[in-house]
Amino acid sequence: MRAAYNSNFSYLGMVGDKDFNYLEMKNLNLALGQTSIPHYLLVYEGKHDWPSVAVMRDGFEFLFFNAMRQNPALKDKDLIDVFLAQQDSIREKASRENDLEKLAATDEKVLAFLEGLTPLEKYKKELVSIRKNPAYIEFQAAKKKSLELECSRQQQYASAMPEKSLQWWLKEVNKLIQKQDDPVNQRLLNDLSLVSYMYASGTLKNNQFKEAEKYLTIYEKVDPKNPEVYFLKAVLLARTGNAEQAILQLQKAADNGFDEYARMKNSKDFNGFQDDEAFEKILLQIRDKSEQ
Repeated sequence: MRAAYNSNFSYLGMVGDKDFNYLEMKNLNLALGQTSIPHYLLVYEGKHDWPSVAVMRDGFEFLFFNAMRQNPALKDKDLIDVFLAQQDSIREKASRENDLEKLAATDEKVLAFLEGLTPLEKYKKELVSIRKNPAYIEFQAAKKKSLELECSRQQQYASAMPEKSLQWWLKEVNKLIQKQDDPVNQRLLNDLSLVSYMYASGTLKNNQFKEAEKYLTIYEKVDPKNPEVYFLKAVLLARTGNAEQAILQLQKAADNGFDEYARMKNSKDFNGFQDDEAFEKILLQIRDKSEQ
């Protein structure tokens, strides 16, 4: 039984299928399914970044339809018909291919977007039928188990970060990298990027240099294109008296897209670099990038 909510708002979530927030977004969407709050989760192919124009268009359509529900004067039958035609095309293809997951997902989308705006009985009946299908039930059970295992692995990795040796971590990360085409492994790598960043920045803040070096090595291994890795490595090197290597790491940060000009320029860790020609060149590179 759904809980009763006296709410005038609706919820639309967006998340990449490789985003480290994927699990919590899925769980939130499941929780909202137990309420009367209109909601939908748009999942797109990507990491923790902006979705495509097409996905954003979907998001705005959800908002348009929700506005129509709240104010009947805004109802646009043509927009509704175009949306239904697009979804029916997807449904027909899924039906031909016997893709029950895609068919159910499209029905769910139609109901979430258009409930209360147009008759939807055929979509409701079809969704009920699919959810009783043994093959679909088995698939959903396997999917749920997979997500639960993924959640468990995230928790295990988080607790293992300070406990396991650097050698253990490098081997473990290599296993994930070897199969990173799997969205689960990619999400685990992205989650480890966040966890290792938190440990690295925390130990740096407390001047725990040995520990910070370990976490930064893991951070670079799981997320080698992240400019924050190299900025923090430069901070560590500057604090331990290795200015030359610090400059090299700052250049790596800039080359990988670091664009926080004021942060680098005003960092106390780099006060001694202000008259260094290489440092000034890096700052100009970052300033130009941030102004684009």
